[in-house]
Amino acid sequence: MTQEHRYDDAIADATHARSLLAGYDPPHYDEVHVVQVLANIEEARGDLVAAGDRYGEAIDVARRAGADLQRLAPLLHGLAETARRRGRPLEAQALELRALAAIASSAGLDHPIAAASWVTLAAASLDLGRPDDALDLLERADALHHEYVPVEHDRVAIEIVRADARWARREQLLARASVLAWRESVVAADERARIDDWLVGHPPD
Repeated sequence: MTQEHRYDDAIADATHARSLLAGYDPPHYDEVHVVQVLANIEEARGDLVAAGDRYGEAIDVARRAGADLQRLAPLLHGLAETARRRGRPLEAQALELRALAAIASSAGLDHPIAAASWVTLAAASLDLGRPDDALDLLERADALHHEYVPVEHDRVAIEIVRADARWARREQLLARASVLAWRESVVAADERARIDDWLVGHPPD
C-alpha cells in the first residue's frame, strides 16, 4: 500500500467517524476532534489548501459546539501555520495573535500551549525579513519549553527557526556592511579626486 493510499484510508475512516456524530445540535465536541484529524491528514499529505479549509471548518464546528477559548486556540494555531506554509506570513501573524489572545484569556500566556504560537510568529517574522524579531519571539517559546517541556525533541521547531533567523540576520548584516563599504569607497574616491584637483592647481614651489 502506498503512502497516498494510507492517507486516503485515514480520511475515509475519519469521515466515517464524523458521520456517526451527525445529527447533534449543537454539534458534539468529538466532531471538532475528527475535523482536526482530517486537517492534520491533509497537512501531512501536503495539501495545505485542503488543510486550511479543514481547520476553518473545525473552528466553525467548535464555536457552534460552545468550545471554550483554550480549545479554540490550537485550531487557530493550525490555521495560522497552514497560512504561513502557504506563503502568507501576514495572515499567519493575524491568526496566531488571535490564538494567543484566546490562550491569554483562558490559560494565560505562561501556559506551554502558547509555545507553538510563538514559534509560528517567529517563523512569520522571519518570512517578512525580520530575523531580530524572530529571535526575540523564540526566546519566549524557549522559556516555556525549558520550564514545562524538558524533552529535547520537542524543541526541534524552535532550533530550526532560530538557525534560519540567525542566518538571515547574518545576511542582513553582511549586506549592510557591503553598502557601508561601498559608500565609504565612493566618498573616499570623491575626496581623492578633490585632493588631486587641488594639487593640480597648487603645484609645489
